[in-house]
Amino acid sequence: MGFDALKTGGVMLMDDYLWKFYARPRDNPAGAINAFLRMKAGLYRILHVGWQVHIQKTGQSERAVSKG
Repeated sequence: MGFDALKTGGVMLMDDYLWKFYARPRDNPAGAINAFLRMKAGLYRILHVGWQVHIQKTGQSERAVSKG
């Protein structure tokens, strides 16, 4: 819900993107971050990818718009 609360132009940072501890890739942070980015496709632009992923919100999700 943090992305929905983020104003257009706001920046979100996600940490530990490259951290690999678990054998199954989807169990590591990158799996969750990639799933989140797929769900929000078209609503952000990527600013940086490394150990952290930085995105800037460019639009509003349907849920945020429907709340008024």
